[in-house]
Amino acid sequence: MTLQNLFNEKPTKLWNERMSVDGDEFFTKERLLMSDKVLDKFINRLLLLQETKHPESIMKAVEEIVVTLMK
Repeated sequence: MTLQNLFNEKPTKLWNERMSVDGDEFFTKERLLMSDKVLDKFINRLLLLQETKHPESIMKAVEEIVVTLMK
């Protein structure tokens, strides 16, 4: 799987389906939209960083997404 494919394989797709079909109330629509945007930003950042493969920059991107999703 390439990084580009991650746009189509985000977990928010499954979460949204579970919420719509199964009545799962773990997420709200607002949280799903926010999570989807954060994941898009993260994937875009990884795409930019993949050529440099700079470990500190990659870890910084991971740290930022974790902090954002934990809010």
